[in-house]
Amino acid sequence: MALRTRALKTRHGRSRKGFTLLEMMVAIAVVAVTAIAIFQSNSSALRQQERLEHITVGHWVLMDQIAKHHLESIVEDEMTSSQRQTFVMQAGQEFEVRKETVQSENTYVEKLEFSVYRVLNGRAEDDPINRAITFESNRESSE
Repeated sequence: MALRTRALKTRHGRSRKGFTLLEMMVAIAVVAVTAIAIFQSNSSALRQQERLEHITVGHWVLMDQIAKHHLESIVEDEMTSSQRQTFVMQAGQEFEVRKETVQSENTYVEKLEFSVYRVLNGRAEDDPINRAITFESNRESSE
């Protein structure tokens, strides 16, 4: 089946081939709507990627600080303070790690709550990126 193209005739009787202004405007509008949809999809994906990057790096910082605390508790003689804030630069980002010691019902075990916050413009965000709980023996009770 062959497609037939119809030549448009102008006022002077000559035939003309091509698109009308209306057809061109409709085609440009379709391309514009498609481009906007693709742009929004890509920008959403980039925001999600950035969010996941902050969560991943924040988790690494949190695990690093927990390991550091456990090593310090083995090496140092005196206990670290019950609440401590540490600022850490990792992957070009600044994080604040907060540690809170909570006395548990068992006097031989302490519960440690670690939270990591992203720092923007010198101030930590309100909600933590990640939290972790760990336990360690209470040196004061075990002696």
